[in-house]
Amino acid sequence: MMLASSMLFCTASPFAHYPKNVFDANRSGSYSDEMDDFWNFTSFGNKTYPNGITSQELYNYDDVAILINNNSDASRTIGWAFATARNISADRVLIFENESAPTKETINREQFDDFFATPLFEMLQERNLTRDINYLVTTKGIPLRVNGGNDKASFDQEIALVGGIFDNLRGDDFWFDHNYGPLSGNELEAFSRDEYGFYLVTRLTGYDVDTALKLIEMANNSLSERGDFVLDLATNRNQSGYKFWNDDLYIANTSLHEMNLSVVFDETSHFLTNISNVLGYASWGSNDGSWGENQLPNSGFDTSSNEWSSGSKFWNTVSPILQPDESFDWSRQTQIKRNGNAAIEGRFSPGSCGINASNTISGLYGEYFDNDGISYNSSLMPDLTNRTPDVWRLETKIDYPATQNAWGGLDSRFEEYWSAKFTGYITIPESGNWTFFLRSDDGTTLYLDEILIAEHQGTHGMSEQSNTSWIDAGEYAFKSEFFEHGGYAGYELSWQGPNQSKEIIPESAFRLSNGSQIGIENLIHHWEFNQTQGSLIPDSIGSANLTISGNNGISGWEDCLLGNCFVFDGLDDIAEVDIPDMVSDFSLSIWVNTSNITQNQHASIFTIGTTAGDN
Repeated sequence: MMLASSMLFCTASPFAHYPKNVFDANRSGSYSDEMDDFWNFTSFGNKTYPNGITSQELYNYDDVAILINNNSDASRTIGWAFATARNISADRVLIFENESAPTKETINREQFDDFFATPLFEMLQERNLTRDINYLVTTKGIPLRVNGGNDKASFDQEIALVGGIFDNLRGDDFWFDHNYGPLSGNELEAFSRDEYGFYLVTRLTGYDVDTALKLIEMANNSLSERGDFVLDLATNRNQSGYKFWNDDLYIANTSLHEMNLSVVFDETSHFLTNISNVLGYASWGSNDGSWGENQLPNSGFDTSSNEWSSGSKFWNTVSPILQPDESFDWSRQTQIKRNGNAAIEGRFSPGSCGINASNTISGLYGEYFDNDGISYNSSLMPDLTNRTPDVWRLETKIDYPATQNAWGGLDSRFEEYWSAKFTGYITIPESGNWTFFLRSDDGTTLYLDEILIAEHQGTHGMSEQSNTSWIDAGEYAFKSEFFEHGGYAGYELSWQGPNQSKEIIPESAFRLSNGSQIGIENLIHHWEFNQTQGSLIPDSIGSANLTISGNNGISGWEDCLLGNCFVFDGLDDIAEVDIPDMVSDFSLSIWVNTSNITQNQHASIFTIGTTAGDN
């Protein structure tokens, strides 16, 4: 047997209600005549709270009981978390302790009676709670439905009847109408099981335990806050067997508006998504007219299909720009889920990496710096010396029209006050007079081989400055800096020269490096670390051999990217060397790979005596 016209909102504060002696139409509490709405009504009357008002004083959970299936870790975790969050006493936490109590979603009528209905009735009797409880909270891990022929029913609706005047009707095959609330044409009032003969039941659940716990936390943080009620139905079901649910939603919409509460009422055939600040939500899955099409806004990747590039029905993908030898593949996977949905996985396979790899990559190295809190002279350029970029990426060219938004791929830090630096190498194809055009908002500079070639410094709107110089054909170290000081931001870098009309400098003119290496003939010392065993690393140039200690007798030698290498254990391994011909100014180049993804890129890896460097 089931109750008709019984809709329950999932609200930010389930079962939070005013005590009966103050919940009445006369508003015995205090409110402002200038803002006479539901939110402004308080239930405290003429009372003073010296230490402030807590949520426990505002909301009353004395008539709420929580149902926990002791055989379900999820049920125990969620149930006790809710009891703690709402300060519900232990005698109102009702635990089904029979080791045979099922945790599956669907059970039969006998299992419902033996493991849940009868134990619930007995616990309420033993604890003298029969007249005290109006609301029951079920949890994930408590069954969802009771199967059977014509007596199949929702678990929560059947448990609502236990011990009341309708108890003997459980399992019967019919509906009846009750008289509680606006859905039955009556006034909204505090609910009483004694008056209506059944419990109001809601369920704490989610796709997983973490989701349910997050909902409890969010609800706890929203106590006494305002929000929207979201009612989601589909008019295509108004003439179907589900019509009664839509009717309830129409009534709820009217009632909430009469209380001057904010309502988002959706009658389209798609589920509502991306709605924030939600206080109450009512819908059901099968009312969505597009459910079978799998075209829900912001939905998961529900259906596998090889006809779509993502591997998931209705989802296409775009792959990133790749270099020779690299690959990127999209695929649908179900090993890792979020909110019960499958996921789309993008897998990048790098190409072969050698000592000259950057020499083959077109484009520039782009570094972006957040200038919030940084002092600088905006009539010139911010000094980026020794600053660590907040974002770095490969740039194909410098072609960013003015916009008030962040450039593509950047976040909100790069809307108002920020800088960028672009470095690499540029090829001048033919000797002659070359003109570089800096069109920007705000300041920009351009250097070739550390010589200032063109500038458009300071703050200004999108405008262009240029400079012409004789430049010999060849490759030059390239550096250009840009900064934005509020408002629009844009930078377009063009050139014009012999047999070259004015255009944005193309990607093909740039590459990340020129592949140059330190000449062996100029080295003072060289330790190749190309052995397979031992703790002595010979100096192939001089006589300052290096010694490894602290590896506890473990070899540490492995086959690495550019030959052999030594793997340190991260505890007390150390490589030491005495330099007999030490000089005051020198450069040290070390190839290091860290397995710690949180390692600071400027962490110290060598010292002179006991003094460490920082870059």
